[in-house]
Amino acid sequence: MNLRMPETGNSIKPDISILDDSVRFNPDQSFDLALQLDADGLSFSILDKKRNCFCALVKYSFGKYSTEEKKEEAISIILAEDPILNDIRFNDVSLSYGNSPAALVPEAVFNPDDSRKYLSFNQHVSEGTEIYIDKLKAAEAVNVFSVEDQIISLIKEKFSQIKIHHRSSGLIESLLFQYRSESSKIAIVNIGQKQFELVVTQGKDLVYYNSFNYQTPEDVIYHILFVCEQMDMNPTSFSLMLTGEINRHASIYELITRYIKNVKFSERNPAFDYSFSLKEIPSHSSYSLFAQGLCV
Repeated sequence: MNLRMPETGNSIKPDISILDDSVRFNPDQSFDLALQLDADGLSFSILDKKRNCFCALVKYSFGKYSTEEKKEEAISIILAEDPILNDIRFNDVSLSYGNSPAALVPEAVFNPDDSRKYLSFNQHVSEGTEIYIDKLKAAEAVNVFSVEDQIISLIKEKFSQIKIHHRSSGLIESLLFQYRSESSKIAIVNIGQKQFELVVTQGKDLVYYNSFNYQTPEDVIYHILFVCEQMDMNPTSFSLMLTGEINRHASIYELITRYIKNVKFSERNPAFDYSFSLKEIPSHSSYSLFAQGLCV
């Protein structure tokens, strides 16, 4: 069986499409698929579980498909036309969802019957919305979130046994693992196109997590400085790690480095290997997508 080249029809083409030869020439081998749905696009990675190695990355932007109805149309087109999604046999399929808030509840006090109540503290939850939970082992917490029914139904038509996670779950677990030896508080900022996440860890402990919508670079630095002040973190001394869709030429990066002294780009999580073909993208890029491999 020969795998077609990773291009979709005339409707939507990927911004990034990297496929290692180990997948291209062995499409019948069993792989794990991790999809990530954000407000501005759909992306996915492929994990060769036997080698514990990520070997593909594909990213789509919704672009002109900006309304909710159009986004559903875009997702349908991608799922129907992307050759990688249609030519490769997947053993395990998961989706991380980043379009809704989540509520972190300490595991010791979590009651499954109160899941909807936890979530309603910071957002309106309609009666017909499905509630999901992720158990975060490293954080000793439960992440409660909701997903739009239409989106899940749409994806389940393609992958009926898909597992649903919140984007923050894998991100938090990955960062706690990666920076568990740091004795001081460190901040990690995961940048998306319209939203960013701020995580503060200290050793094996999760000190803080929240996500913020933003329109300007000033919005980003305002929230970072405000949270760090509340956490008693001095901008001249603590370390801030950057992940996600940001580079040294971005205005957000310039502003962050103006106010915070110790800023670095995060490396990929060492819990996994990454194929040589993925070295062409920055190591901090798509961090939360690769982190999904730690969700259980």
